[in-house]
Amino acid sequence: MKTSPGRLMMPLSFVGLISGMMTLVATPPNMVVSSELMRDGNHGFVFFSVTPIGVVVLLLGIAYMLVARFWLSGVDPLAANGE
Repeated sequence: MKTSPGRLMMPLSFVGLISGMMTLVATPPNMVVSSELMRDGNHGFVFFSVTPIGVVVLLLGIAYMLVARFWLSGVDPLAANGE
């Protein structure tokens, strides 16, 4: 494909990290926090209770990667003639 590995692997790693913020069972810390809340007598999380936070982080991640793609490719976005 003649493209930099960093240009593909960096967004992939961000997606892997952000996907853990979408549901209760996506990562172990979400389950541990929910269990500890229930153990202390509070209400635990439901399956999609962490999704609103995950959606905000996802949108911020997309915005960041739209800007960072220029750094990963080595192209200067401010160059007038695209060199």
